[in-house]
Amino acid sequence: MGSTGASPSPAKCSTRRNGALSNLAMSKLRPSDSISRDLLKTPLRRRKMLPEYWRQRVFQNSFTRNGKLIKVTGWSVKIQHNGKRTSFSLESENREDAAREALDIFTAILNRGWAAALRDYKTRMASSTAADSEEPGGVPKTDPRYWIPRLLHRKHNESIESNEGGNFSARIHHDGLAYYFPLSTDSRDAAAEKAMRVYQTVVKHGWDTASQMFSREVTVAVFWSANPLGYTYTTLFTRPADEEPKQSNDSGSSHTNLRVALIEGDASARKMLTHWIDLQKGFRNFTCYGTGKEALEMTRERLPELVLVNRTLPDMLGQEVLAQINILRPDLPAFTYGIYEDSDQVYYSFSGVSAGYAMRRRPPKNLLEPIESGTRPYSKTQAGLQIQQYFQNLFRKPPSSQESPEQRGLTPREHEILDCVSKGYVDKEIAARLGISPWTVHGHLKNIYDKLRVRTRTEAVVKYLSK
Repeated sequence: MGSTGASPSPAKCSTRRNGALSNLAMSKLRPSDSISRDLLKTPLRRRKMLPEYWRQRVFQNSFTRNGKLIKVTGWSVKIQHNGKRTSFSLESENREDAAREALDIFTAILNRGWAAALRDYKTRMASSTAADSEEPGGVPKTDPRYWIPRLLHRKHNESIESNEGGNFSARIHHDGLAYYFPLSTDSRDAAAEKAMRVYQTVVKHGWDTASQMFSREVTVAVFWSANPLGYTYTTLFTRPADEEPKQSNDSGSSHTNLRVALIEGDASARKMLTHWIDLQKGFRNFTCYGTGKEALEMTRERLPELVLVNRTLPDMLGQEVLAQINILRPDLPAFTYGIYEDSDQVYYSFSGVSAGYAMRRRPPKNLLEPIESGTRPYSKTQAGLQIQQYFQNLFRKPPSSQESPEQRGLTPREHEILDCVSKGYVDKEIAARLGISPWTVHGHLKNIYDKLRVRTRTEAVVKYLSK
């Protein structure tokens, strides 16, 4: 980190050039200023969510050739999480921007997992060597014609109330991030025009501004248990800052609905979630907080009966908030949730879940279905029993009359394989469990995808578990 004395001697390494070996002395120029005392007092997990922490971690490579110290102008950072460590070259030219870029990468790893974060990083680095505004064919992204062949009809959007104007969407990718944007029109030309405007806003003003101006399609997943990992998820649209919230249908008496406290740092996501909480059967939005610190200072007059906290907040991680709530109110039901680009990113963001996975897509109004029958006084014990019963019921084979035509077309072996997939087994593990070869498993999965009319493992499991 900081240095107060003489610089350590650079490490020696050898490289072959023109058939001969030449000695190069390599070193890394790390920031020389010391870490603030306040930062050192902050718990490490929370510290990693601050740009100041990454300002101390970014560095510039240098090497010595023929007695001369040569400094590389670009910045780099090493990020370690869950036992894995990787070095990243950063695009930023100054240290402050490099620190923010490092924080963005770390946040992506937390939210979406190593695989998704590395995939986005590689895509961004590859695109940085070419003009971001044009495709090889020469049509710029600032031309609506670029977007016409990229318009999409997204599944699951038909159940979202704000999708009244049409179901064209576009995936906007820039600076290592990507989101689907509903375009609210069934006119191809008008949809392409709006996609172009969204892209231009992202490039000129950044993702935060674009998120305040336009609705984004996101996947929201509520995590009910950690191991096995059990969650329900749905597709929602964020709400622009200037959009007036729609009147919620009363899902029951406000005196009997459970009071929900939402802890969400993003304003557009907060507006979206408060709207849908009020539409859940048996729940009402009671209060909102933008940071974990605000939530932990809740007064006795504002005590909720259920807490939902984003896994990643501006000032701390969701798990830290849950730990503090457990100390302050041990019997208060509290759960984390995450907001993702699409449903596959939910699955990819978790690893090392030994007891398997149980996930279920629900309509937006049924996202809190595992605990929707809760009655007062509502406790963590009651919630736990409801959640356990809910997910156990998913694995009970329904009567054939309740199965979809696609499910009734599955063979007993295909049912066995889908059961293994739903528990998180990979092909080799399924093969070993059933005494068949991985290639046979692969063939069965292909037939399953065809019969269920899906394209991914996640979609297959969701359809298999749906009654």
